[in-house]
Amino acid sequence: MNRIINVFILSILCFSVSAQVRNATIQLQPQTNNVAAHAANKTNASGDSTTLSNITNVDSVVAYKYMQDSGFVYGTNLWGDKGFAERFVYTSSLDDSLVVYGVMAHFTGKYNPTSTDSIVIRLWSVGDTVAFSPTVAYNGYPEVCTDSLQQSVTQLGIGTTRDTLKSYFFATPDSVQRSFFAGFTYNYRYGALNGDTIGLASSKRNTRIGSIYNIVRVDTSHNDSVTLYYNDTVYNVQNATLWSDNTWHENYTQSNGILNNLAVFPIVKVLHPMAVPSVHAGNLALGGCFPNPANNELNIRYSLQQQCAVSVTICDLSGKAIAEFPANNCVAGSNLLTINVSNLTKGDYIYVINAGGTRLAELFTISGK
Repeated sequence: MNRIINVFILSILCFSVSAQVRNATIQLQPQTNNVAAHAANKTNASGDSTTLSNITNVDSVVAYKYMQDSGFVYGTNLWGDKGFAERFVYTSSLDDSLVVYGVMAHFTGKYNPTSTDSIVIRLWSVGDTVAFSPTVAYNGYPEVCTDSLQQSVTQLGIGTTRDTLKSYFFATPDSVQRSFFAGFTYNYRYGALNGDTIGLASSKRNTRIGSIYNIVRVDTSHNDSVTLYYNDTVYNVQNATLWSDNTWHENYTQSNGILNNLAVFPIVKVLHPMAVPSVHAGNLALGGCFPNPANNELNIRYSLQQQCAVSVTICDLSGKAIAEFPANNCVAGSNLLTINVSNLTKGDYIYVINAGGTRLAELFTISGK
């Protein structure tokens, strides 16, 4: 299977905003300062090129196939980057409304069968908005690690001819009330890779759906008689890279110029599926399933920003697919999908809903006949 390892496109975006008017006009230009900063953080130790030599020329120039589209791989690279994370949006006033049991992820690459290396799969809280300039900000990077799981590189579903989607469960489920990041970190050691060049797959370029930035109207009044406003541009940190200096950077504008989604998503349980809150990822907002436990039918409540094809895959707890429900075109807005689960035996399962390449997963139970 053809792969590339972490193709970094060194074009990064900036914009010019009038200091006096501070309007919402954005001009896209190469931002060489961020490129230079990433280059400065590169691990320049001898051995980088040789320890990564098992990434062949074919792997480095031919796009890896993920979700039937040409995507990219985020992992071991000569920049010395240490981690990668994808953002999931959630807000609820109900303390127990959403529970995260683990994540599903699609890793690829190569590893030494005798390797003792490992990665750490993590959940992070979302930090505060970070100012980049007087009129530009980012709406929060991964901040506090709220749960983690260490996993050997030999147990990531990476095969000699085919890689597989796998599930990873935390020791204790996490109740979530706010947005969060999911992803992984690893200890980049240029002299001790020993053939381990693993990475996380992604969707192809420009498949990410959702606003790149928001214009925030800010009141700058200093007295009761004068009211002045200006518009701040706040970039949405959908996915981010942890550089070798242990700082997070938004992928599209600060790291690689690619609009896509990483192949990692949470395994959740929505405890109040008839309530308004839902967990969002790209084009998809998942409102949960009912009844849960189920017996003959399972109803999945979700909504879409844009019309797209939606399919569902039933998996066992390891992430192995055991039933497929073909894609159907669904309209934008609220939807309800009913699937027949009468042939499933008693036990716990995961359904993965795929909306045009954006995926989320929920744990459900078959109560028995």
